[in-house]
Amino acid sequence: MRTASLDLLEKSELPLSQARAILQVLEEEMALSQENLATRADIDGVRADMAALLSATRAEMAALRSAIQADIAKLRSATQADIAELRLVLHADMGELRLSTKSEIQVFVAALRAEMLERFGRLEARFGQLEGRLTRWVFTCILGQTGVLAGLGWFLIAHYRR
Repeated sequence: MRTASLDLLEKSELPLSQARAILQVLEEEMALSQENLATRADIDGVRADMAALLSATRAEMAALRSAIQADIAKLRSATQADIAELRLVLHADMGELRLSTKSEIQVFVAALRAEMLERFGRLEARFGQLEGRLTRWVFTCILGQTGVLAGLGWFLIAHYRR
């Protein structure tokens, strides 16, 4: 307690015990309010803590960035290796497919040629039959025409002679 404050309260004709109680309450309140106020040292301490935290965070971010870049590089190389392997497998499969397809096409073409030759042979046989029928029909028509013309000629000669 300050004596000047105590003297001031005593001059105001307050009893000594009340003056001391008031002064004690005021000092406690002042101490509490002083505790809640931030001093320049407190602010500098917080600033230093924040700078250290920021520096640590930046270091962690840099480490994380380099780790991620390393992981991306590993993934890129693994992906390229997988693509190269897939390319080789696909080329091999395409070669096998090409050979099997080529042999299947050759078998199909051979079967198609054989069937076409068989059908062509049957068609030639039918044309031979049709040719024989057509020849008989043409000769029959010629004989019929000849008979009709002979009958017409006989009719004309028989009727004009008179």
